[in-house]
Amino acid sequence: MEFPRHLDEESEGSQPYPLNQSQPYTCAKGHRSSLSLPTQSDGRICLVCLATLLSDPHSLSLHLSFALSNLSLALRCDRSSSSSSLPNSFVASLRTCHPHLLVGPLVRALASACDRADDELSKQVSEVVLELTAALDASVVEDFLARISDMLCKSGSLIRQLHTLHCFGVLLSEFHDSISTTSIRDKYTLFSKLLDGLQLPSEELRGEILFVLYKLSSLQASPWDDDEHDVYDNGSCGIARLSSIGELSLRHSLNVLLKTQSDDVRLNCIALLLVLAKRDIFNNLLIKDCNSIGAREERDSTDSSSETMPHTPITSLLADAVKGSLLSSSTEVQAGALELISHFLLWGPGHVGQIEAFIEENIADYIFEVLRLSGKNDALVISCIEVLSLLSTADDSFKQKLAIGFQTILSVLHYVAEIPYHPVQPHVLKLVLSCVTFCTGIMSPHQTKGIAATLTQLIKSHSSGDLGMHMETFVLACLIFVEILKSQSACEIKELPLLVKEASKHALSSIFSSHEASDTTLLLHSLYILKEALVYSHEGNTLTDISNEKISLETSIVETCEVFLLPWLQNDIQDEDALLGVLELFHMILLNGSIKSASGFARLLASSSWFNLSFGFLGVFPGESLRSMVYMIHSLVVDQILGVEFGDKIRDVCLLLPSDPLDLLCLLGQKCLFDFNLASRQHAVLVLLYITSLYGNRIADETETLASLEQYILLNSSNSSGQTDCMLLTQIILLYSSIRGTLSMHQAAYSQEAEKTVFNLITYQEWDLLSMQVDPVALRWLFRKQEITEPLSYQILNFCRSNSNNSTCMQLDKIQSTLDLQTIAELAITGDNHFIAVLLLILDRVIQTGQEADALHVMNVINEIIRVFPESSNQFCLCGIVNALNSLCGAFNSSETFEACSITVFDILYSASYKSLCDEEDWLALTLKLLKKLENLRDSQLLVQQENILLGIFCLILHYSTRQVLQESSKAVILNGSLISLMDRVVQEACAKGPALSEHSEETPLGESLVFVLLLSFFSLRSLHAILKADIDWQEFFQSGTDSHSTSVLGIPCHELCKILRTGSSLSKIVSSQCLAELFNQISAQRMHSKEGLKCSPRYLQSIIAVMEGFIFHENGIVSRNCGSILAIILGWENKCLRDCSNRWCRLIAEELVVGLGTASGLSSKGFASRQEGLVGIVVSLLKWKTVPVWIGKMFQNIVVSGIINHLTARNVTGEIVKLFRELMTRNYLTQEHVTILHHLFQICRRQLYDESEVNQLDEENGKMTTGCEDGDKLWTQLIHLMLNQSKDCEGSRVRNKKLLDEIDLFFHESRKQSQTS
Repeated sequence: MEFPRHLDEESEGSQPYPLNQSQPYTCAKGHRSSLSLPTQSDGRICLVCLATLLSDPHSLSLHLSFALSNLSLALRCDRSSSSSSLPNSFVASLRTCHPHLLVGPLVRALASACDRADDELSKQVSEVVLELTAALDASVVEDFLARISDMLCKSGSLIRQLHTLHCFGVLLSEFHDSISTTSIRDKYTLFSKLLDGLQLPSEELRGEILFVLYKLSSLQASPWDDDEHDVYDNGSCGIARLSSIGELSLRHSLNVLLKTQSDDVRLNCIALLLVLAKRDIFNNLLIKDCNSIGAREERDSTDSSSETMPHTPITSLLADAVKGSLLSSSTEVQAGALELISHFLLWGPGHVGQIEAFIEENIADYIFEVLRLSGKNDALVISCIEVLSLLSTADDSFKQKLAIGFQTILSVLHYVAEIPYHPVQPHVLKLVLSCVTFCTGIMSPHQTKGIAATLTQLIKSHSSGDLGMHMETFVLACLIFVEILKSQSACEIKELPLLVKEASKHALSSIFSSHEASDTTLLLHSLYILKEALVYSHEGNTLTDISNEKISLETSIVETCEVFLLPWLQNDIQDEDALLGVLELFHMILLNGSIKSASGFARLLASSSWFNLSFGFLGVFPGESLRSMVYMIHSLVVDQILGVEFGDKIRDVCLLLPSDPLDLLCLLGQKCLFDFNLASRQHAVLVLLYITSLYGNRIADETETLASLEQYILLNSSNSSGQTDCMLLTQIILLYSSIRGTLSMHQAAYSQEAEKTVFNLITYQEWDLLSMQVDPVALRWLFRKQEITEPLSYQILNFCRSNSNNSTCMQLDKIQSTLDLQTIAELAITGDNHFIAVLLLILDRVIQTGQEADALHVMNVINEIIRVFPESSNQFCLCGIVNALNSLCGAFNSSETFEACSITVFDILYSASYKSLCDEEDWLALTLKLLKKLENLRDSQLLVQQENILLGIFCLILHYSTRQVLQESSKAVILNGSLISLMDRVVQEACAKGPALSEHSEETPLGESLVFVLLLSFFSLRSLHAILKADIDWQEFFQSGTDSHSTSVLGIPCHELCKILRTGSSLSKIVSSQCLAELFNQISAQRMHSKEGLKCSPRYLQSIIAVMEGFIFHENGIVSRNCGSILAIILGWENKCLRDCSNRWCRLIAEELVVGLGTASGLSSKGFASRQEGLVGIVVSLLKWKTVPVWIGKMFQNIVVSGIINHLTARNVTGEIVKLFRELMTRNYLTQEHVTILHHLFQICRRQLYDESEVNQLDEENGKMTTGCEDGDKLWTQLIHLMLNQSKDCEGSRVRNKKLLDEIDLFFHESRKQSQTS
């Protein structure tokens, strides 16, 4: 409530409050109206009366409380109603006229209340003071501060000044931005009084005192913040007094912090200490404290009973004081304590001693506990880690503490590693590194695995784009990984190789992807991981199942070098240390890597322009260390590619070799007679030149290299006549040949004398072409020279002998094959050299000398060359291999040699172009010998396999007769009686098996022989048409089962082919159906030409039809298509005996065709597509009859034809379908609308065929497979492939498209013809 009357009226019973407000109002004491201020509740307050009441120490507490309540109400009402800005409001009037009038009375009232120990009244006065200052300006606040500070200085004890201190502190806190503390006069006395109050037992009082001290210090209102004249007015006495009060401030504050259990007190105390710690005077005190620690320790040891506080070092006191705060449940208190510790540890020259003191006081243990319980509170984690980082600078004393808290540090590591650029990532990693480094054996395998996994994820998550971490973090992560790999528990962790593999790879990846590769520090540390990982991958382990993972780690390191480091080497490198680091890693891989890794990496370097790059490095960085490293790597690369004996030549003189490649060439131009050092250096240069020539990585211009090499040859060849090292001579020959071969296309000048010298060395000196890896360019140049074919033939003979032990490549106790078949085959296929002539020269020589084993070796090489490059058969034929094979067949009688010869003949015939088979007489002679050999084989009952090879050869000879080559050889085959009787014997034996013949597949002797006989019959049928033409009566093959074989040519009767088709194996059905299709095509063509009738009985023909009808729906598309075509041919003859059979099966066939064409699924079905030609042929044959069966018209009604047309598209139209519609149109089964639609469809189809740019076609030149046969057991696969490729039933897409276009043209022609007729 506000006062309803004046204060003096209520106390003296004066007249009531006048109702007329217009009259000037005065209180009962007669105070003027300007001092009586109206309130918001229509009351008034006389400021004089209020001041008198407040100032009177004898005023009753009740009166004071009532007055203060009304004053507070008046202030609050004005503030809440927003009327304080009005000129007649209570607050506005007070602010304008009397702002300081109540300051003194309120302070005296506060002092009186404190003297009375009236806490409620003291609290009420304090609240009114705060409300009043909030309403008035800053000068009032400063007045209050001055008066309250004076009151505190004059008071005896602060025990009763709790609310006064609270009010004082709030004023300092709330108005710190708008007030000046100069109004506080005696700061020294005030501080002394406040510091004395810290020793009082009240926690609440100490908290308020600490808050006031904190605010005064923050506002620079402390004794040591006065002007210099005020502070040092007493000279040294003033300084001593300030030092004393400063030390008391620290010690009393720390003592309170040590003893208090209140978090609020701790917060205020820590805040004060943080402010004090920033003052110079306190820094001086700490210096003094640090300097006197030793003296105090000595004094304490002599007087152990002395426990006075001043003798306790401030550092120790602080360490004890913060322990309670570190264990507080308030994170704010913990953070403040950590900040305080951090500030003291960072301070000044004595910080090392302070750190050790803190460690001795076990502060690290408390911080580890705070860290453990932090619950991932980021601010707390950061503060703890920063303090621990400071403590870790005292290495020796901190090691034990760090070991105890290692598990806690690991948990923090896992946390901070997940946050990119976390501020304490480097500090945590540094702590982990310190523990791993200095506390050997502290990590368990589980902890080691956890650290490795965390660091791997840290590095891996930032392997693209930004580095994602501080550079220091990356460096520390690399160092920790290295220490892990060195640890004893590394070999016990199964997953570690995989983690190291990922980390090492992504360490480099993160550097290069973030464009940090120019930073040498980062690159060197990532290389550090790779090197240590490589060492780790080669260490022995106790777990046998880790070996594969370590092998994978080594492979990954090599791949990392290939992906990142080799491309980096091709850049403009500016830092020699980084380059040396990379080369050291390469050296480690080549020197200590596994055989597979070292060999593969050596070849990778050699093929990556390593030699050019390395000499470029030497030109930029001419230092001795880099030069030695480069030549050592050269020697190791040579070790892996050429052999250790070649690498030793470089290692022995690596310190004597120059850095410039031109200087290396100059060494070759000197005569080395009796100069061992020069000779050794020249040998090293030759090795370098040779290894670079193998990979096309020349270190100098070819012309300069050739000139130097020619000079070396001319100067030194005569000095070692008869004593030349075989390996050195081979190296010189091959190097010279390689350079000459490279320069041959440029018509470069050369020394004829040097060339002649080289040829003499090749001819008369001992050298070995197989002793080292050979450049194909060198080989090609050597075999172009007619002058040295004879000595080269001996080298190739050695190759043939060595190759016989391994069919794919030759190994001569070297790291890699020196001369392999692939290189030899490529030499043979080029055709620009005399290699094949040399090979045939060798064969002719060994045949003449009777060296059968060598002849077999040469034949094996020829066979393998043809299998690698089948087109090389043309070169062999043109060089006269047929004559050599003819000689070989007559020279030796062993089955092994004959089989090798037979396989060669087969491969040549299968792979060669018909244009290269021009030696008719040689082929005829060879054919006759093979036929004679076949007869001998039958007589001696030798292996069936050799017979089958010969049958395959005869099939190919007959095949070429259709191309107008080898016709005389084909006649010899077709008319050979032994071959005819062999065919009869096999066929009769097969037919005698009856239904059991199906069990004799091509894997059985009888089944395989039957397949070859059937294939021979097929090619014979095709050859008969080509070479005998009109001299053969094809209907002679229509023999009855009781007739003898009346023809004198090679072939199988029709009824026997039908038996084999009905009872034979799947493969036999395919070949026999092909034979029948070919036979009926020839019979039909001959009958059409000669107009002859059938020479077989109707019953014979009906039996054939029955067999064909049974296979018209066979699961094999080839058999089904062939049988349908045969049946269509027979129906096309329109014999009377066919009428009845057509009614039985042909209708069913036509229905199947209509169903297939009338559905989209039928047109897209592969099974129907394979039978479509035969089915269409049968229906077309029926449509061509003079009297078309009635059911044909019913089956192709308009609605059916419309349905078929609706399902046709330009993509599924075939020549057979067009042919069918043409015959339907001819027979008037199509309406004009059908014809119009088909016209449009066929036009689209023809346009698409013309627009196609990619056409899959068969090789019309020879129709060969790309590879030769593998062995005798697989010959029939090549023959069947050849048979099907030449058959009309298996045409290429180009032939099918041409056939379709022809049928479309015929359809259009027939359509125009009918339209003209109508």
